Amino acid sequence: MIFSVIDIETTGLSPRKHDRILEIGIAKMNASGEIIETFETLLNPHRDVGPTRIHGISASMLTEAPTFEQIASPLLDFIHNTALVAHNAPFDLSFIMYELQRSGITIGEISNICTSDLCRKLVSDAPSFKLSALCEYFEIETRPQRSALADSIETAHLLRSIQDTYAVRIELSEENVFVSPARKKQSQQIELLSSFAIEAAESQRETPLSGILWRLPTVPECVQQDSNLRPTA
Repeated sequence: MIFSVIDIETTGLSPRKHDRILEIGIAKMNASGEIIETFETLLNPHRDVGPTRIHGISASMLTEAPTFEQIASPLLDFIHNTALVAHNAPFDLSFIMYELQRSGITIGEISNICTSDLCRKLVSDAPSFKLSALCEYFEIETRPQRSALADSIETAHLLRSIQDTYAVRIELSEENVFVSPARKKQSQQIELLSSFAIEAAESQRETPLSGILWRLPTVPECVQQDSNLRPTA
């Protein structure tokens, strides 16, 4: 039993209103609750990025990012023969289905496990059913830096906590497992681009101010200025 736990960041709330995926993260988890493999990349939507204050992704971060069409094939290979999981699964999967259709890949209805629905059924005293609130409720460690992959890993841990706490056994059959559709083999290797790689590169990039500060002479630690000294006329 392998789960592909998915999270996305988008330009807005509806693919029907031409919103697009900006970032996708997938944590592959085995039946023991161990993360065994991950998939993540930023995506160039070929439109404005929407509210950066919400998802933390700026247009400059996406200039070298692949399009969804370019990563569709490796994405489908990654989730093939796994059970798909997401927090608020209808939202995430509706965007993925829309992007696949734009890429010329048509698939039917996707079976899924929604951790939001599971928690609404089982956790009667949760203060909120947002992912962050449920992670706090189940004492799941979270990362200070947000990303689609970070959220997918937290959702995977949430699913494991639900199973352990409420003795929920998720039975999978062939109907519950995603089978990747037949398609042309992709000849070109596509380079994925993570948001953490972009942030690391930005932090190391020299700005005009940092360059000036780097060239300023340093004062030896042994030099102390007497606080009683006053400038003379």
